[in-house]
Amino acid sequence: MKRVLLTLGAWLCLVPFIWAQLPSTIEVLKSGEGDLIQSDQMLFGSMLFLLTESDSVLYDSRSQPGVPTQLYYLDSVATENSFMEALGYLHVGDSCKITVTADKFFGEYAQRPIPPTMTASTLLSFVIGVDSAMSREDLIAMQMAQQLEYGTAQMEARLTNPTLVAQVEAENDTIEAYMLANGLTATTTKYGVRVVLTEEGTGEPSQNGDFLSMRYAGQLLDGNYFDTNDEAVAQANGIYRPGSPYQPFEFQLLLGSVISGWHVGLEGMRVGAKAILLIPSPLAYGERGSPPVIPASAPLRFDVEVLAIRKPFE
Repeated sequence: MKRVLLTLGAWLCLVPFIWAQLPSTIEVLKSGEGDLIQSDQMLFGSMLFLLTESDSVLYDSRSQPGVPTQLYYLDSVATENSFMEALGYLHVGDSCKITVTADKFFGEYAQRPIPPTMTASTLLSFVIGVDSAMSREDLIAMQMAQQLEYGTAQMEARLTNPTLVAQVEAENDTIEAYMLANGLTATTTKYGVRVVLTEEGTGEPSQNGDFLSMRYAGQLLDGNYFDTNDEAVAQANGIYRPGSPYQPFEFQLLLGSVISGWHVGLEGMRVGAKAILLIPSPLAYGERGSPPVIPASAPLRFDVEVLAIRKPFE
């Protein structure tokens, strides 16, 4: 445990703890009982940022209740007497005062220009309380889970909107007639996307938040192609664009990353799966379409192949 006595008063406040050498940049105000901060962790807590000489407050996190200060610690870039170095001596539950020069904070930690009202040697003080800490990976996972939860709720609200549902139902006959004419048998999803699975694929099914690498070709129900990332399909159907990068398309299965019909139709597919997606216009390009190639309120067909699936942290 990296601790040191700075004053007799500090000792009386901090007993008991193990002796260790603290840099002169740190004054411990309260000793916590939590774990020592580890490299590549994010600290959460409160922060008061002020000019040392005048005690002028530049920032006070208490002015934003419910929004904790976040500070990132990475020991490999910590230099002597720097703000980053000081963070590495803290424990969860600690309160401390860190004093560093403007160049050490703005130049090294924040990686921003020093404000014109300061010089490189201007002393800055930070009174920090550490409430919790977690690894950057765990933080990203938590944020991703929150984003997925929010996105799922938003998609559910949108796709169950009575006006949208009515439009989907109005296109059912058109899509069913297309399937009959082309000898297709499909599974219909909760939101009205028809999935004709021609190859099942292998491995774990895709989940909301996964990255999918795809080969696809899109066409109107009259057979006119409007887009593909398969060069051979583009050339065969008169939509070849010289210079276009005909390569796998990777996207994250999240609300807003692709049309809703893809999100609905592709979730649960496995690597190697091939399918035809028949998508009602409200889950594609809607009443506006995508001029000049996709008319307004046009149901669409996509022939898709899942080439790869990877998790967000792979």
